[in-house]
Amino acid sequence: MASKLDKAKAKRMRDGGWSYAAIAAEIGCSVPTVVKWLDPAAKKRMKDAWDRWRKTPRGQVMMNLSNGKARAAEGGFAPCAASVEEVLDAMVADCPICLTENADMVVDHCHATGKFRGWICRSCNGAIGLLQDNIETLRRAIAYLR
Repeated sequence: MASKLDKAKAKRMRDGGWSYAAIAAEIGCSVPTVVKWLDPAAKKRMKDAWDRWRKTPRGQVMMNLSNGKARAAEGGFAPCAASVEEVLDAMVADCPICLTENADMVVDHCHATGKFRGWICRSCNGAIGLLQDNIETLRRAIAYLR
């Protein structure tokens, strides 16, 4: 974490003609950090670029897998073991369970093994989760509905 002294030093260096890369190397931080300190417009451009990237399919998958690993660690279950490419290749727009078109899709995986199962809508994923991914419980629920 940079101190106010580091930021002040960076400003003096920039005023002295130093490049962002040279300032970053001297202070011991990243170039984007220095740019954010010294150029408010650049900070906004970086945030806008980040927001655009997060909305792309690759960005959504990478964020989903990354957040899933954190939730798995907290919840004591296996994170999804699939690669970004594997998940992107399997991406669909419609839920294969409820057949809802253009649903809010999520990555589904086995919590015991981490095996990627595919994309399903958030509602179906929640329903399967409430039934604890248990096929016998699901069969009893189907029998009950009949």
